[in-house]
Amino acid sequence: MRRYFCTVTSAPVPTGAPAVDTVASLDALRLESDRRLVRTMLLVNLVPTVLTLGTDAMMTRSPSALEPFVLVRIAFVLGLLLFIRRFRRAPSRPAFEREVFVLALCTVVSVLFLQWIRPPDSQAIVRFAMLAVVGMYVVFPNRMILQLIPAVTLSITTSAILALRPSHVSAADRVLVPMILVLANVMGVVVARRRDRLYASEARLWRAEQDARSALERTLSELRVLRGVVPICSHCRKIRTEVGDWQQLEQYVRDHSDADFSHGVCPECTALHYPQVAAELRAERGEG
Repeated sequence: MRRYFCTVTSAPVPTGAPAVDTVASLDALRLESDRRLVRTMLLVNLVPTVLTLGTDAMMTRSPSALEPFVLVRIAFVLGLLLFIRRFRRAPSRPAFEREVFVLALCTVVSVLFLQWIRPPDSQAIVRFAMLAVVGMYVVFPNRMILQLIPAVTLSITTSAILALRPSHVSAADRVLVPMILVLANVMGVVVARRRDRLYASEARLWRAEQDARSALERTLSELRVLRGVVPICSHCRKIRTEVGDWQQLEQYVRDHSDADFSHGVCPECTALHYPQVAAELRAERGEG
C-alpha cells in the first residue's frame, strides 16, 4: 500500500518589502531626498553663475569695475562646490539643516554685495534677489524659522539698498520691488507650511501602515495550517503521524493547528445509538 504523510506548514502571505522602522526610516528617506534636491539645484546653479560673468562685463564696461564681480562669482562657485561635498556627508537632519542655513546666509551676503557694487543703471541683481527669496523656501528644505531668517533679511536689505540709492532707481521700482519681495515671502511661507502639513500627514500614514504590517506579521507567526495528504484509517478514523504512530483525529488536529473540538451527536448517530432519545425528539417535533 502506498504511504502518504502529511506536511505541517505555516501559510505564508506575501507582504512585499520587509518592514522597517516607522519614524526613523521615514526621516532617513526624507533626508536623502532633500540631499539630492539641494545637490541637484547647486549643480544647476553653477552654469548660470559662470554665464552671468558675461552680463557683468556688459554692465561694468571696464576691467577695473568688473574685477569685484569676477571675484564674487569665483568665490560663489567655489562655495557651491564645497557645499555639494558637505551635503553628501551630512550625517543627520540637524547637520543638514545647519548646512542649508549657512548656504542660505552665504547666498544672501553674495547677493547683497553684488547689489551694492552694481552699476547705477542696472537692476539685474535686484531681480535675482527676488528669485533668491523664493528659492529660500522652495529649493532649500529646512525648518520654517531657518527659512525665514535669510529670506526676510535679503528682502529687507534689498529694499533698504534701493531706498539708500534713490537717484539711481525709479520711483516705481522703489515701490514695486518691496511689494514683490513681501509677496514672495508670503508665498514662500504658504508653500513651506503646506509642505510641513504634508510631511505630518505622510508620517501618520506611514506609521499606520507599519503598525498594520507588524500586526499582520504577528498573526502569520501565530497561524498554523494543515497542508498535504493526511493518512486516515477508513474504519476508526485515526490518523497516521510522521513517525508512524496512530492518533485520534481530535488529538492530531490539536497538535498540528490552533483548532479545537466541541463534541455533539448527529441525527443519524442519535437514531442508531440512542433510539429512545431519537423517538422523543421526533415526538417533540410532531413527527410520526
